[in-house]
Amino acid sequence: LADVVGKRKVLLLSLFCSTISLIAFGLAENLFQLILFRGSNGFFAGTVSVCQAIVADVTTIEDRAGKMALIMAAYGVGVVVGPALAGFLACYGFTAVCFVAACCTFGNFAFAMWQLPEIKPEAESCDVSKKQLAEIGEEEMTTSSQMREIIRLMIVDPIIGPIFMINLLSNVGMGAFLGVTALLAHDIYSIDAAGVGRIYCAAGVAMVFFQGVVTKPVSEAIGEYYSVAVGAALRGASFALCAGWVADWV
Repeated sequence: LADVVGKRKVLLLSLFCSTISLIAFGLAENLFQLILFRGSNGFFAGTVSVCQAIVADVTTIEDRAGKMALIMAAYGVGVVVGPALAGFLACYGFTAVCFVAACCTFGNFAFAMWQLPEIKPEAESCDVSKKQLAEIGEEEMTTSSQMREIIRLMIVDPIIGPIFMINLLSNVGMGAFLGVTALLAHDIYSIDAAGVGRIYCAAGVAMVFFQGVVTKPVSEAIGEYYSVAVGAALRGASFALCAGWVADWV
């Protein structure tokens, strides 16, 4: 969709709709509304991937890994500040937390509307796409043909397919972890919302450090493919340690 209508438009639409979803989430009166509005917020939560696509469009291949790491470091800053702010606001109630989150998201929308121009890919970053279009033999592709080509590449391409699966499994694992962390912390350790916020703060600080300081030199030293493998292994090991700490036999 971003390639068809423009990345700036998709980013702005996602931020604005996320703002509305967060407000509605804070005003929800029953479980169905909570699920509906949280789902709609998740549906429009693709801002990080759009930002990464913009970075890919405006950077060279040599600089891309470092710039992508800075994007994730900025995400890590949000992971630090967001939970800390939520923990501070927890005493004011669930609605206050949602409204503040909506205000932050709308501020992001306003800043992007003001500062972010429409991005046109650099020639070097478009080489692969042009080759793929040439192979298809069409000057213009319909949305359905683009989707078919994306699915085909995920199946047959030796790079895109594995990267897609790595991201899918990583996001599924992280989503499951984040979804139960607060409940687990409360049920086992009696940690309140502010305490969970501090835990997420610690995780965010580590994320900022590794993405902003460690990722680029490591990828330059051992290569991007090995960096992905090492990162995946470390994440799996950390999840295993978390599971071990709450097991009865530890």
